[in-house]
Amino acid sequence: SAAVTTAAEPLTDIANNPHRKAIEQMAELGVLAGKGGGLFWPGDNLTRAEAAKVAMFLAGFDEADAAQAKALSRTFDDVYAGMGNHEWALGWINLAVKEGIIDGYGDGTYGPGDTLTMAQWAAILIRTLGYETKGLAWPTGYDQLAGELGLMEELQYMSSFHIRRDQMARFTANAVYNAKRPDGSAIIDLLGGRAEEKPAETEDQQR
Repeated sequence: SAAVTTAAEPLTDIANNPHRKAIEQMAELGVLAGKGGGLFWPGDNLTRAEAAKVAMFLAGFDEADAAQAKALSRTFDDVYAGMGNHEWALGWINLAVKEGIIDGYGDGTYGPGDTLTMAQWAAILIRTLGYETKGLAWPTGYDQLAGELGLMEELQYMSSFHIRRDQMARFTANAVYNAKRPDGSAIIDLLGGRAEEKPAETEDQQR
């Protein structure tokens, strides 16, 4: 069962984290939350399962959409009902693949527990925002575009370094509040200003 974080359960392991504000903002919006017990595990590396959930939430999908997407036909050998550890993300992964935001490895697997580099997460956000173009050089084109869009603010960005959950929160907050889509809209507009409201219970990542 997925962990639940509520407004009444503050995160107790981010007090001295430099990205605390971003973590709290993203948790309030429902974009991401803790792993239960009031813990966010900011130093843990972001997984591809978690990345799918965050990216699809930013794209405007919700828990109901993810629940429906669980029924989509199986695409990967390691993503299916009964898969175990990362099954909470089944619908989110199916959505991310269907929307063309995250792909598998080409060998029939997705690797839900695998980690991502900063450049890989930058690419996912760039794709979600609608700025990816054919022929964008890897990773330098993505690095440059992430900088131009303001995604790297308050981050020590190292393209090939694995991205932690706290860094992902800062990266994502930059995308939500600072970056504009090509049509001039912002992700925060899509999320409907939910930050001003008291967050309801949000089902989120399984450890």
